[in-house]
Amino acid sequence: MQDDRRGKTDAEVRHDLNMLLRLWRMIEKKIETAPSPSRIHKEAPLTSSIIRDLFGPDIERVVIDDKRLYREIRAYVRAVAKPLLDRVHFHEGPGPVFDLYNIEQEIEKGLSRKVWFGGGSYLIIEQTEAVVTIDVNSGRFVGKEDQDENNARVNMKACREIARQIRLRDLGGIIIIDFIDMYHEGNRKKVYDAMHQALSGDRAKWDMAPISQFGILEMTRQRTKSSLVQAFNEPCPMCEGSGLIESKDTVVTRLQSWVRRFRAATGEMGLTIKAHPVIVDYITQGMRSHLRRIMWDTLLYIKLEPDPTLKVDEFKGYSWKQKREVTIEFQSKSLEKTAT
Repeated sequence: MQDDRRGKTDAEVRHDLNMLLRLWRMIEKKIETAPSPSRIHKEAPLTSSIIRDLFGPDIERVVIDDKRLYREIRAYVRAVAKPLLDRVHFHEGPGPVFDLYNIEQEIEKGLSRKVWFGGGSYLIIEQTEAVVTIDVNSGRFVGKEDQDENNARVNMKACREIARQIRLRDLGGIIIIDFIDMYHEGNRKKVYDAMHQALSGDRAKWDMAPISQFGILEMTRQRTKSSLVQAFNEPCPMCEGSGLIESKDTVVTRLQSWVRRFRAATGEMGLTIKAHPVIVDYITQGMRSHLRRIMWDTLLYIKLEPDPTLKVDEFKGYSWKQKREVTIEFQSKSLEKTAT
């Protein structure tokens, strides 16, 4: 396993070295006494590896509400970091430990696009497959200084929250931070230094460029595992992760084009179309409904049936004459490529 120690303090390196030396002494003792053949050492389970990587003198305590896990962690800490053993506690309360420390609420905050950080100011965090964007907004915050100094003050406050959110959400790859505009180079330098300081305790590797004249800071951060959003969510089956679906007018326009292609190619006079109930309601509203106009335009009788199993932007066409579904045959070329 590779582990980068660049940028770590002497105390952090010494702590890790001592843990490894203790572990090696345990292995040596087992080698002397264990029968042959036998397993001498195995990689620590997930929980123990988290304790190994994150549990140090700066952590006040670890609280566990599972007895088996508690015993496992106690045994591991006793072996590799005995002075920290009294910081491992078992939660004996009636409810789960997550309720005691409002962990689920913190997770919900970690999944929210909007993050408040005091004085009415907030961040908007957007995560895509290619890049993460963080937008700093002053909101209702009003300072007594001039505008540039006020913007710099909000931005410097934002740096601490941005660094916290990056670690909390485990954001990686390219990250673009859009700070509030600052016209003075000195203020941009102050915010850059504040951001650098806020990230100094991050265990993941990171690098960042100076803030541009437009208030943009570009940085990269080591991607170690799935982010919080990816771990707790999956792509929406309706929008396939885009966050958007076609408008009803767009679906109707696409449906009309499909009907025209069907009529021109087959010359048939009857057709059944199944669509999501929302589209069926929309297309049949009023005396001069979209459905009447499509039938009049194509001189084709259409029977419309609601199907809640279809997506809002999806429809299926069935030929009366051929007695089968013919949807794919009359899609546009671009949609045929997408379907295949």
